[in-house]
Amino acid sequence: MSDVTPLAALISAGLIVSGLIILYLQHRVSDRLQHPFAFLVISILILSILPRAIHAPEVLFSFGMILFALHLSTYYSGTPQNSGRLYGLILLFTGIVPVLHAFPSFYHHAVLRYVVGLLIWLLLFRLESQVSRVDQPGTRMEQTLLWVWFVSALMTLVQPELSTLPDMIFVLLLLVHIEHAWGRRHIPAPIVILYALLLGWNLHFIYGLAYLGIPQGVLEPMEEMWLSILALSLMLWRIIRTKSLTKRFMYFWLFQEVVLLHFELSNWFLSVSHFYDVIRFLLFSALTGLFVMIESRARNPLDRGLLQGLGYERRRLTVFMLSIIALLALYPMAYWWRTGQHLIPMLSLFILGAVLLADQVRISFTRVERAYRIIRPSLSIWSTVILTLIWGTLILFNTLTTQ
Repeated sequence: MSDVTPLAALISAGLIVSGLIILYLQHRVSDRLQHPFAFLVISILILSILPRAIHAPEVLFSFGMILFALHLSTYYSGTPQNSGRLYGLILLFTGIVPVLHAFPSFYHHAVLRYVVGLLIWLLLFRLESQVSRVDQPGTRMEQTLLWVWFVSALMTLVQPELSTLPDMIFVLLLLVHIEHAWGRRHIPAPIVILYALLLGWNLHFIYGLAYLGIPQGVLEPMEEMWLSILALSLMLWRIIRTKSLTKRFMYFWLFQEVVLLHFELSNWFLSVSHFYDVIRFLLFSALTGLFVMIESRARNPLDRGLLQGLGYERRRLTVFMLSIIALLALYPMAYWWRTGQHLIPMLSLFILGAVLLADQVRISFTRVERAYRIIRPSLSIWSTVILTLIWGTLILFNTLTTQ
């Protein structure tokens, strides 16, 4: 494996430079011209996808960031948050996260991965401050984990067998931060796409070290089993207990990821001949897009109470929402159908998805007295939802009808 992947390195550098230029320019244009930054950034991200291999992990990450930018522009249309600073940060994220894949030698050095992770952590706080308009320090738990993360990275210099420990602590830090952010203050619905991408990228890396040809830090079978059990237990607990519907389905998607990773049916860093991973993420993003339109006030998170009665008031939106959840629940069965392996785990994922679907049906068709319901109209979100549903349905139908 070469030390540098020239094309990936060039694209990452271009995205980072573009982000810095937009951060510089946004101070010098009027408020009236701030909104077009979103479409400029989306165009840059689309162009960054074109030269890449169709199954490169950066493609999935870039798809996610395009939808993230699209949802943010809808959510904050006409507000001060919808500025070039926000979209400049998105370009920086899209350039920095795949740096590890652009420079494969980074994989072998936990300290270098720590430096990249720290940059991502700082960018995350800057982006959240932009959307919330408030700078808030991390909790004591987060500050403690930051120190543990730093010490663990240093420990790998003398104990290389601990190579993946900093990556695991970073995942834990992100999870703790998500719960803090959604607990003490409301982080708007679109942000869950960014959280899912960051957590997904790191989980796929931890489980995919063997595919990347890295001998040090690869988890032993027993270690991987216990990691999977702990991760799945935590996510199942949050699926059951969380009040936020956007966060509930983020954890459901991550739950699916961990199961698929554990049984080696999926990994973003492994070349495959199907689009299941991409489609599943696009379905999750499309569902989040519908939640963005339903979550009509930025300070009121989408919970069961806000969704009650939707089936009577917004039938088309409800049908699309339930259809996406149904497809998201069904897709694990496509992995089994294609490989003929691990029927029970895939069936368990389907059953969990069916339970969440039934709960959404119950909530949506619970009658409630409501004076009005505000829905954000967004042609761009509707377009991505419809295209994702069509593509996902066709791929699933083709899989089930092909031996």
